[in-house]
Amino acid sequence: MLEFETQFHPAIRAVLLVFGVFAIAMPAWQLSPALWPLNAVTPFFLVIMLGAFSVGAAFISGAVRSDALRWRIAPGRIELERTNMLRRRTDFFSAADIEAIRVVVNTWDSRADTYRVEVALCNGAKFHTQDYDRRQAAEDFARRIAETLRG
Repeated sequence: MLEFETQFHPAIRAVLLVFGVFAIAMPAWQLSPALWPLNAVTPFFLVIMLGAFSVGAAFISGAVRSDALRWRIAPGRIELERTNMLRRRTDFFSAADIEAIRVVVNTWDSRADTYRVEVALCNGAKFHTQDYDRRQAAEDFARRIAETLRG
């Protein structure tokens, strides 16, 4: 059995939450005097606040809904346990559900390319492992996944 995790780092989750709360709280605190009593510029400041709320909500949603994956690969099946702040879900896939196990390239403009293993299912879903700096390391890991799956 092969078991590994792809984490969503708690520090990143915390930073996203803080930025989201900040993006909502600061405009609400600073611009609320412009909203009441109602006057000619109230709609202008209301649009600014709604924009800030939408940005803050996106940050908070990213923090709350981003999954950490725990992979358990045994002969003939893959078990994926997805966990975020709201729920925990476990999916089981048989070897027949898997269309391909391949290495994909992440192209970056600010650093060297990285590689990761992609498990593509027949239903179109795709799951990725962590990034590898070398293509050979990702290919070796893809081979380990395939061998473990075959038994």
